[in-house]
Amino acid sequence: MIRKVLLRLGQLLAYNIPGAKSLRVRIHRLRGVSIGDDVFIGQHVHLDSAAPHRIHIGKNTQLSMNVVVVAHFRELGQNVNKEYSVYIDDDVFIGINVVILPDVKIGKGSVIATGSVVSTSIPEYTFAAGNPAVPKARVGKPLLAETSYADFIRNLKPII
Repeated sequence: MIRKVLLRLGQLLAYNIPGAKSLRVRIHRLRGVSIGDDVFIGQHVHLDSAAPHRIHIGKNTQLSMNVVVVAHFRELGQNVNKEYSVYIDDDVFIGINVVILPDVKIGKGSVIATGSVVSTSIPEYTFAAGNPAVPKARVGKPLLAETSYADFIRNLKPII
């Protein structure tokens, strides 16, 4: 009971505290989320309060503001791999107001468009959008901090 209260208090603290690349990341690590290096977690991001240990976020990944990651829901949350229900690989960009549901892997270098609902896994280097999120293009250059938006767009290849 005390552990559950502490997990939820940690989530509330991380929800508003400054420090998208420092304090927020540290608090979520303390809660049990597996987080790589150079991760950006925007304001008002909700990482599952009940099962934070079932979430992996790879290095050089950005979660924009208002992202919701749900790592469990009744019988869901068991199939991505033995350890994690939600696995976000390295160099991934998650747009504003994205919802990620259990049993999902987002592949390396992928970009999830603003407002999308990710209910199935997304392959590596894929631009996905919509509700539910579906692949729209191949990513030629991941959308990292050093990548300009124009360069990212120029390197997208339509899926035919």
